[in-house]
Amino acid sequence: MVRQHLPACLWRSSSYSAANGGQCVEVQPTEEGCVAVGDSKDRVRGGLVASPVSWSNFIRAMKGSRLESRAVARRGHTAR
Repeated sequence: MVRQHLPACLWRSSSYSAANGGQCVEVQPTEEGCVAVGDSKDRVRGGLVASPVSWSNFIRAMKGSRLESRAVARRGHTAR
């Protein structure tokens, strides 16, 4: 679900994004305890909202590179 009009003061960027001029993915908590994910270059579009469990699973998958492996497998290539 996409949520509009999220408070600008609550967006947080990764510490890894400092070198690219602030153009990155940002996150912020919602009033309901979910996580909103947005684009720092286009905050007008709002943020994609995920449950804490979904967000944790996504982060865990990213850290384990499982998402890249799945995408490669779907395209019919073998992962290196």
